[in-house]
Amino acid sequence: MNTCLFSCLIFLTNVFFSILYGYNILGLLFLLVTISSVYFHSNYTTFSYLIDQIFVINVIIYGFYLSYLKCLTCAYDEKLLYKFIIASCIFSNFILFHYGRLYNRFCYDKKYGSYYHSLLHILASISYHVVIIM
Repeated sequence: MNTCLFSCLIFLTNVFFSILYGYNILGLLFLLVTISSVYFHSNYTTFSYLIDQIFVINVIIYGFYLSYLKCLTCAYDEKLLYKFIIASCIFSNFILFHYGRLYNRFCYDKKYGSYYHSLLHILASISYHVVIIM
């Protein structure tokens, strides 16, 4: 069973939450990344991977931009817990994906890789929920 196919559906909560809080561009980007992730995780091809990566990168760039704008309006220690959660999720996802790629671990583990990749989906979703409410 491909857990990634189901775990990427968690991004639909980001679509709903983004639109609810008035971040329609982020909501649209998450809708597109949900569609591309479902397509990729149901059809592992180079083309589906590239399409998914394009939308993932767009969400990352817009998320960093939104975080930056929100951090400009608050003092250093204000919302420190939010910043810590976001940084922890980003760092964890970096380890799961990029460190895992280098050493064939975590997301690239032959036996448990899909579970780690599902965890990556969940952590990414959490971090963006925090960005939205920050």
